Amino acid sequence: MTVRRPLIGLLSVAMVALPAVAQTPRYQPWTDPNRDATGTAGEFASRLRTLVDEAERSKAADPQFLRDLRALADSYAGGGQATTPTPVARLDETFADGDFTRDPTWTVTAGKFWIESGYGLRSAVDRAAATPKTGDLTDEQKALAILGAVLGAQTGVPASGASTTPTAEIHVGTPIDNAFSIRLELASWRAGGRLEIGPGQRAHGDGGYRLSYDGGRWEMLRVGTRGSEVIDVAVTRRTIEDNRMHDIHWTRDRRGRMSVVLDGAVLLTARDNGYRDSFDRLLLTNRGGDFTLRRVTVDGR
Repeated sequence: MTVRRPLIGLLSVAMVALPAVAQTPRYQPWTDPNRDATGTAGEFASRLRTLVDEAERSKAADPQFLRDLRALADSYAGGGQATTPTPVARLDETFADGDFTRDPTWTVTAGKFWIESGYGLRSAVDRAAATPKTGDLTDEQKALAILGAVLGAQTGVPASGASTTPTAEIHVGTPIDNAFSIRLELASWRAGGRLEIGPGQRAHGDGGYRLSYDGGRWEMLRVGTRGSEVIDVAVTRRTIEDNRMHDIHWTRDRRGRMSVVLDGAVLLTARDNGYRDSFDRLLLTNRGGDFTLRRVTVDGR
């Protein structure tokens, strides 16, 4: 007769007979793939930025490729996961209420501004009014004008009493972070004028940054108490005097990198750290032009 042992007994014998190798851990310690051989992803991103800086100085690679590398480094600065600063709305002005003097308050410091129904905030400056006709001057004024022109030529600065382009100026008080996004819907109705707009600091004589447009020439400026300095410039055949609104998007990040995009096409890219703190106003200056601002938004980061 065949003797059948209980199944549990067989299992017990089998477990006793298992070799010692069965006690070896099945799983090995996991290594974070976002860590490099010597540190964290943040340290890797820092070294990558250093390499990109060196490549920029020596012009060792395509600028667009270097910008992409910077964006990649920034995305992993938080330790391996992409970090996108949360935008904070600072200003959203459409002039839909027909009144720019309240909520928010725009302050005119020179020239004339008004609300053009269906369009927005408009300013038109008559260039012809800047220079009086010679026949309207007295002999003394003519003599002073000639002397002023001579002195101006010698010193390289505009002479007192010489012809200057008339301007219209306006600003709105609003907190603007050092890293910002400014978006404009803008139209220019007449060629030959110059528009300047950008963030400023009252404590530094409205110093800050400006974006200027002058008939197809775009400039990014740093403005200080001693004047302005061109950071970047772009000259295009295309102008915006075409009877329609144009979208202008100007951004600046925490490392001072700025870009200006016109209707989806990149115009300017630059980096400047002349100003490291925040701004407290947005300023607009019209020099001899006819411009309409339909909407302006300012976001912080």
